[in-house]
Amino acid sequence: MGSFTIGLLLLNILSPINAIASAYTIYLVWALQKYNGYMLMVLAMTAAQFSYDVSLFLFNFRTIQWRATQLFIGIFCGTAAASWSLVIACVMTYIIVSKKYYNIEINFKYLVAAVTAFSITDAIVCLIYFLNGEKDDFKIAFSVFNGIRIAIILLTVVFICYTFYTLSFTQGRTTSAKKKQKPISILTRRLCYYPLVQFISRFPITIYQIAYAQPVEDFAFDSNPSVFQSFLFYFSMIFVPAGGVGNFLAFLAVQPDARERLKQDTFFLSGGMCGSPPKGIEDKWLENGNGTNNTNRNKGGE
Repeated sequence: MGSFTIGLLLLNILSPINAIASAYTIYLVWALQKYNGYMLMVLAMTAAQFSYDVSLFLFNFRTIQWRATQLFIGIFCGTAAASWSLVIACVMTYIIVSKKYYNIEINFKYLVAAVTAFSITDAIVCLIYFLNGEKDDFKIAFSVFNGIRIAIILLTVVFICYTFYTLSFTQGRTTSAKKKQKPISILTRRLCYYPLVQFISRFPITIYQIAYAQPVEDFAFDSNPSVFQSFLFYFSMIFVPAGGVGNFLAFLAVQPDARERLKQDTFFLSGGMCGSPPKGIEDKWLENGNGTNNTNRNKGGE
């Protein structure tokens, strides 16, 4: 079994898991019915991540049309997901520095337009050069894409580090200042998970594509890859689809209602086999004739 086949196998195992995680996160956002600015950003980022996760299946097809499709979706949706993580980091930093509320809902349509225009531009340029067989121009455009991705990662890290530095600096202030800062601090610590997920999931593949100036799927055409190249390729195949699960875990970490909803879904889907009913649904579950306690209740009422 060749190196590319092994990497593709890893990708085919992990991609469905992450696509399902992204889809379930979108479902949770819908189920919670909390369409505030924060939720809108998470929804937009998760939708981009889901599209990116699905596009990874196209690695299995080697025709020029499928490669072009995967290239376009991968660049567009991958950049969009990373850009939304940067937007979240920027909002987080703005809140900390200005100590003011940023109205995401009012500005959301402008954020969507900016992220979309930014993400699709290089995707279209790369696609045109790729389809026209202009290898030199494609390499330049693809290098620009990689430069953009590494810039997004670095800026995200800078914003997160600056934010936490600012938070740690405020620890020495008066009690009243700490109380004023506490809600902002909690919000910021919650928001920082999303940029970290993007950083972790995209770092190996970004390094690979910068080091070898080619899409990672072109590894299939390298007849004698080095040990380091193979190492980067395997790590890319493992981590690149991890954004879906990472965003899902981040969403659960910052949303108690999402965790409760997950408990309810798990309980009902398992027929009550997984632990006890979550709070608030036990009586309803037992009234419908489910669970072992129903018999005991009937006996007690006779």
